Amino acid sequence: MSFISVVPAIRTPFGVDVFDYRLGDESDIHVGDLIRVPFRNRPMPGLVVSVSPHSEFAARAVEVKDLTPLVRFPATLVPLLDRSAARVFASRPTVLHSWLRSVPKRVVPFEVSFRHGQAALPSDMSEWSTDRSSAVVRRVQSSIGRILVLCPWRQRAESLGRLLEAPVLHADLADGAAWKTWSSFASKPDGILVSTRIGAWLSAFADAVIIEEPENDDYKSDELAPRLDARWIVRTANSYRPSLSVIRIGTTPPLTCENDFVRDIAPEISVDVTYSMFQTKGRSDVPGLSPESVEAIDAAVEERLPVVILHPIRGEWSRVACRDCGWNAVCANCGFSVMRTASGTRCGRCGTQGEIRPTCPNCGGADLGKGRAGSDRLAADIGRRFGEGPRVVDLSVWNAITLEPKSLVIVTDLSLIGGVVEDVRRRERLLIAWRRLAADVASVDGRLIVQGPEDLMTESRGWLTSDGVRKAWQDECKERAAFGYPPARQLIRILKDGPAKDAESIALRLRIAIPESWEIRGPFPVPYRPKSREARSVIQVLPSPDVMEDVIKPILEPFARESIIDLDPIAFLG
Repeated sequence: MSFISVVPAIRTPFGVDVFDYRLGDESDIHVGDLIRVPFRNRPMPGLVVSVSPHSEFAARAVEVKDLTPLVRFPATLVPLLDRSAARVFASRPTVLHSWLRSVPKRVVPFEVSFRHGQAALPSDMSEWSTDRSSAVVRRVQSSIGRILVLCPWRQRAESLGRLLEAPVLHADLADGAAWKTWSSFASKPDGILVSTRIGAWLSAFADAVIIEEPENDDYKSDELAPRLDARWIVRTANSYRPSLSVIRIGTTPPLTCENDFVRDIAPEISVDVTYSMFQTKGRSDVPGLSPESVEAIDAAVEERLPVVILHPIRGEWSRVACRDCGWNAVCANCGFSVMRTASGTRCGRCGTQGEIRPTCPNCGGADLGKGRAGSDRLAADIGRRFGEGPRVVDLSVWNAITLEPKSLVIVTDLSLIGGVVEDVRRRERLLIAWRRLAADVASVDGRLIVQGPEDLMTESRGWLTSDGVRKAWQDECKERAAFGYPPARQLIRILKDGPAKDAESIALRLRIAIPESWEIRGPFPVPYRPKSREARSVIQVLPSPDVMEDVIKPILEPFARESIIDLDPIAFLG
């Protein structure tokens, strides 16, 4: 007689993980098998995490007979699941559920087997390139076995999928389609799969993983799923499978603060770029564009060259504010500043639409300024001036498009292309976005005109050089060290929903539980929470330098049942 311990693929509370079953003699079940077992009066898919002749729950264990594995995963999936759950202080069933999503009622059983020989890639390396797409294609073509390509965005993944003629896995696929996509990849010894971060767990049985744009924040999952970083999952899978080849392909080495030294060399970006300061003497006939930009569009239209204008401000107008008292219209749902559209207002954070007030609710003034023109307004002005040729896009569209050869790209405000981010990370995000944008234009032999404040125009020139990136990262590390923020200092974020007093209670108990050498900041209220969600507070925990993770976890684990614990946060305050 033997017993199996099974992790069901269902969300469970933290600490509710494994259920034991008595195995019939005729069943041939191994660690890593995905099977169906009776659970709460219905069959439930689950992962076998151990097989043993003994169980402390033997008297209550339900006997299961004639079990046939739905999928025979490699046994290395089990420790990857264990470490992933421990990292986010979540139950193993919750993490497994986030990976599998839903198991179809009818499954054609298969085994994940490995081909003989390894993929023809280095075991672990980074390649910094000004043409990421070509670098990905080149690496894929030089590889054998199962090749998993990870991308930060769905649109980017779909673009690479078309380029590689490979299927794409992303969160918007229906459960059945998602299962079919990843299982087809796993059931064959050779193949290519392009995926967003949700497919990172498939690195447990890939021969090679290519992480495209590894410096991008969007590899970190949000609060609606276990907060795992896809790049961390790949590194962890590699620790269990040394034969796994991992290569990172990007344009800018990520910010590191190891002895104030940037290890990787950022490539020089050679692009035809014109810097246009906001403080120009003449005004153009298109609001928001400099005279140089208008002249360049005229020339491009005459030569029938593609024109893309990146305007990071969405809607008709950037904001609605009273010119008399300074009142600023905010979203009734989440408190974020609203933009003005043709029919009313729209929140740039949650999308809630509202009506335009005729007067200021604070002072009664009727002079409500409209702020800067948004992408919708600029597109209308461009259409009247140049016709249908030039295209105006905001950041969300920009990240999804593929530039045509010889494109003219105009950036209306360089200071905004890093997106909405807290101040401590603004410069980092801006540098990465600027280099990525310039590299994309250079890869199609295009021309770039960038507008912005004079000081930023001067500084950004250096960011296209290797030495400029090195100096910028070294300066950034010094500033992060001074304020005690990652990567110069380890920071753990604890999020507590509900009244502020609940977070204050956690902070008080934390101060008793942690060593004296640790530091606690907060709790701080998290701004711009939608009204549909509870108020949230954030507590920052800074362990002493070089403390090991296995020391941190037991101290914080008692707080995991009542809060969200993020060991490697991307946002520090939100």
